[in-house]
Amino acid sequence: MNEIIIKGAKENNLKCVRANIACTEYFDPYLDNPLAIANRMPEEENILGSEMEAFALFYTAKHLNKKAA
Repeated sequence: MNEIIIKGAKENNLKCVRANIACTEYFDPYLDNPLAIANRMPEEENILGSEMEAFALFYTAKHLNKKAA
């Protein structure tokens, strides 16, 4: 899927950054100390950001036989 996304971005002259994202059960702004969570991530994973909806979006798309990215 990554290659399809990258190809689509190139074809449409869109900037595309390939990076690791941490999937969490909370948004950083809701935490008293978001760095405490970030510091628990392995440094070699080079985490660029965090998110919490991707699983639900991809699962729903698959269930509805739709494409999602």
